[in-house]
Amino acid sequence: MAAKRFLIVNGPSKWDLILALFDTTEDLDPSRIRQSDRLVIFEVNHEGKNWEGKIHINGVKKAEEFCFQDSDWNLEGRCVFPEKSPLGERFIRWRPFIAHFNTQTRKGWLELIKT
Repeated sequence: MAAKRFLIVNGPSKWDLILALFDTTEDLDPSRIRQSDRLVIFEVNHEGKNWEGKIHINGVKKAEEFCFQDSDWNLEGRCVFPEKSPLGERFIRWRPFIAHFNTQTRKGWLELIKT
């Protein structure tokens, strides 16, 4: 079975990607849970339907296949993806992904990784 690929039709700016990697919501109060990464929003399209997803980015790498242009990036992380249980109930599940994204056009693709 092929991995599910979505078209990114609107994504974050380069600045938002930088914040997603390097800025945390760390709290000085040790009793609170530390969030190690920031959420960014990607609007994706699959089979004619748009979906706005919350994305945690764990890694960004220059896209070598595009000759190291300043706008092309390969991303990895995890995203919230709606699922349906065998009983027909809907639930939310974090899924790992890889993506190619251009910060100038704010378009690209996102592919869910099998778990």
